[in-house]
Amino acid sequence: ITQSQCAYYASEKNYGPNFQVNYHPLMVANIEKIWEDRSSKAGYLLDLMEHDGFTNYDFNITLTIVRLAIEQTCIGMVQVFWEYKPKQSSLSYLLHLCSHFSKTPTAIFHKTTYDNQRMYHLICNAKRMLRNNKNPQVNGDDSETAIKIAEEFVRLAREEVSEHLKHLRNLAGQYKKQYNLAD
Repeated sequence: ITQSQCAYYASEKNYGPNFQVNYHPLMVANIEKIWEDRSSKAGYLLDLMEHDGFTNYDFNITLTIVRLAIEQTCIGMVQVFWEYKPKQSSLSYLLHLCSHFSKTPTAIFHKTTYDNQRMYHLICNAKRMLRNNKNPQVNGDDSETAIKIAEEFVRLAREEVSEHLKHLRNLAGQYKKQYNLAD
């Protein structure tokens, strides 16, 4: 166990002479498709809250939809940056994973104020609150704040992912040039 190699290196050069990361254009296109699917699901959920009036009456539903939108975004980010499909979908776990390669979770959920900590708790536990029909004084202002948080989270995540996908496309172009692959 003490002789095992690290699972993650800052550079691919540390893996050894027989290892090469595969940036084949088809793999990059697959990663882009995965992100588009997850991002469109998150966008759909956010649009759903704007156009349907039922979220104005039950604020737990709004928080649950916000949770699902952030969850879809986090799963997409983990699949794009790490090509990892998490088996757990706990929002706090997904945010923790995303915080290893992205600044978005800490920028949105910085937890320096009571209100920010409270919103983090409400969003992360929205499914449990909806299932158990427990309402810890959630009101319309909380649901509006949660929607704004989710929209900002998705916007920042899309910016970071687009930069990373651009980097992957450049690596795929280099791979294609190196191995003389045809279009």
